[in-house]
Amino acid sequence: MPSTQTDRARPGVDSFPGFLQQMTGPQGMAYAALLQRFIVDPNTGRPRAVDFFVYSQTFINVASGATASLDITIQADSDFLALAAVATMRDTATQAADADREALVNITDSGSGRVIFDRAQDFDNFFGTAQRPAWLPVPKFLARTAAATVQVTNNNAAARDFRVALWGIKVFGTTMGA
Repeated sequence: MPSTQTDRARPGVDSFPGFLQQMTGPQGMAYAALLQRFIVDPNTGRPRAVDFFVYSQTFINVASGATASLDITIQADSDFLALAAVATMRDTATQAADADREALVNITDSGSGRVIFDRAQDFDNFFGTAQRPAWLPVPKFLARTAAATVQVTNNNAAARDFRVALWGIKVFGTTMGA
């Protein structure tokens, strides 16, 4: 349990409702329109069934200076809208959390073939923590059965374990109440 107020998530900043409240004006309207585009059935105008969901992947014992790739595969029952990215990095030997998070990350959406970044990014440029998630400014759509290939490069002096997760919404093909 956090011991001080500064250790806790700040309402209106580190929560998704707070994030949406900050998205006022054109940005907020654009975000809401993007969510509606994926959640509302264009043929019926009715909302599709949705569920909160987390997709994750664990990289074990990535050596210093090494690069590893793993897929986060989207299940066949629904599409997925990634809304936030979180990750932890731990020393492989001690399992102590790594505060420096010296690593690079690159992500490719296999469904569209698009690379999300122009080049590998510092780990903290994309991933937040469970306490302070990195809310995406635009939801990332991942089609059912597609994969997000996550590539990490360990720039620490020792081996690290990486646990990465995409928080979001499963969007099912059927509409709610149908």
